[in-house]
Amino acid sequence: MTAHKVNLMGFFSDIKTATKNAADRTNQELETQKLKSEINSLNSDTNKAYSEIGQLYYQNVKDPNADFAGKSKEIVDRIDSNFAKIEELNKQIEEIIAEHESNRETNRAEAEAEEARRKEEKAQKQAEKEAAKKQ
Repeated sequence: MTAHKVNLMGFFSDIKTATKNAADRTNQELETQKLKSEINSLNSDTNKAYSEIGQLYYQNVKDPNADFAGKSKEIVDRIDSNFAKIEELNKQIEEIIAEHESNRETNRAEAEAEEARRKEEKAQKQAEKEAAKKQ
């Protein structure tokens, strides 16, 4: 195998690794965007709940006999539930990012190992040629 072919193989290996990493990054973004969208929806619902509590408080000030405590407890529970879901979704996002970063690191390590193997193979063939010339 000529040096040109070995370099070409290294080039294709680099392209293969870059392609795998780009695909992995795309998958990571798709997975995390879905979760971020859920988080945005929960944040929107939480903001609505805060507004509802404000309206209930206003009604309670206007009419002290209104059932502020019962209705507000339901809303507070909804807010707490949203916060818990958001926390879980953020953990999932962190796990996805870590998993995909690990995948990309593995891809880089495999590419480096392949490059080292090719260099060793090239050096070995060169040494064989030198030994054959001396005979």
